[in-house]
Amino acid sequence: MTPRTLAASLSKYFGERFLTPGDRRYDSARKVWNGMVDKRPLGLVKCADGRDVSIALTESVAAGVPISILAGGHQIAGGAVIEDGVVLDLSAMRSVNVDRQSSNVSVGGGALLGDLDRAASRYGLAVPAGVVSHTGVGGLTLGGGIGWLSRSRGLTCDRLLSARVIDGTGRERLASSTENPDLFWAMRGGGGNFGVVTEFTYEAAPIGWVTFGTRTVNLQQARAALIEYGSRADTLPRQLQVMVKVQKALSQSGPNHRRGEPVVTFEWMWSGDPVDAFSAQESLGLEHLGSAQVARQRFAEVQSHQDHRYPHGFRYFLKPGHFNALTAEVADAMLKAAESMPSEDAQIEVLLLGGAIDDVPESETAYPKRSARFAYNVTAGWESDLLDQEHIGWCRSTHQSLNRLATEGAYINFLGADEVVDLSSIFGAAKYARLREVKAQYDPGQIFQPMVPIPPADSPLAATNSGTR
Repeated sequence: MTPRTLAASLSKYFGERFLTPGDRRYDSARKVWNGMVDKRPLGLVKCADGRDVSIALTESVAAGVPISILAGGHQIAGGAVIEDGVVLDLSAMRSVNVDRQSSNVSVGGGALLGDLDRAASRYGLAVPAGVVSHTGVGGLTLGGGIGWLSRSRGLTCDRLLSARVIDGTGRERLASSTENPDLFWAMRGGGGNFGVVTEFTYEAAPIGWVTFGTRTVNLQQARAALIEYGSRADTLPRQLQVMVKVQKALSQSGPNHRRGEPVVTFEWMWSGDPVDAFSAQESLGLEHLGSAQVARQRFAEVQSHQDHRYPHGFRYFLKPGHFNALTAEVADAMLKAAESMPSEDAQIEVLLLGGAIDDVPESETAYPKRSARFAYNVTAGWESDLLDQEHIGWCRSTHQSLNRLATEGAYINFLGADEVVDLSSIFGAAKYARLREVKAQYDPGQIFQPMVPIPPADSPLAATNSGTR
């Protein structure tokens, strides 16, 4: 079967749900969150269920045409859309069903975090997830899933009970602790290497109102604030999640920091007893510095706080890493980078880890480096391609200065096309070997090639993996 024959076959079966370059909907459908990504697939199949996925996948494989999986389309390198291939578009599969008796939540493979958050919150429940509500649930879960509830309730993948998966042969499987447990292990942190997930089922937990606060300090106070926070991080209660941002002030707030001036913001969320929120804030040791705002909010509202910073269509670049400590040397490197921040939106984000993440044994899931204390991102977002060099250059140079102070590894959901990845270093030799064995069993033909591709155990690529593509 040739690509032209494949297109005719998919058009015949899917009708208007197969979008090709001649379709008026094609250009909008192929766009993903990162506006730097501009790929032109052979076509996009708007899948409604697992049967659609299986048919589109097996037909494409038979024709020798590569595929990609589009759910939220939020991956920084734009791996959801493939050049000259077939995109299995799950964006219509956004159902969320809450079982009130068990508190389990079943979510379609194309759902966004906002879909999950809103549905669960109606019943006073939450599943730990990311920090931007238009992120796809699928990619987030498969890479691990860190966010505002990670320290108190674990990673998103730690709350996963089961998943319905279309594997590399087009066969549907249920992955859980009792059915295909090896696949279930690999999917919790190993990325989209093993199949198309059409449904996730999570164990949710009760949640009430949370307390969200920010404390913003100018660069003159920032070094002392960062060192003080870093010295206390290991002793903070697990119900307290903290994200540090070195950024430009988004608004004018008096003489301490003017709009556009570099500042350091400590964002925190307390998910414990509301009575203890004030003492939790004090535990940061920053009450004498900068300006603060505190409010009681619903968790789903906190989940959307970052959305305005990451709109669809902007141009984005990101480089990640891990710290085991926020030292004076790390603080100095971040503040030095702040002095040369580009003209538009740029940030260094540092998210506190630990807590419930550490409760799960390292060997229980594929998610690597649970012992890391902080995940950091150097990121920038801008509108004009004329500013590409300025922003990408700042991200690369800043990451280089921070990476010499970092520990080994990085959160795989944040790895982009700019990375050269040693997967054995990311996962550790034992996990990487096991992931390759699972790949060989469920996708021996290497049909699924996400931005962090794991080759099968018997593939010669394993010895010379050059990273993402």
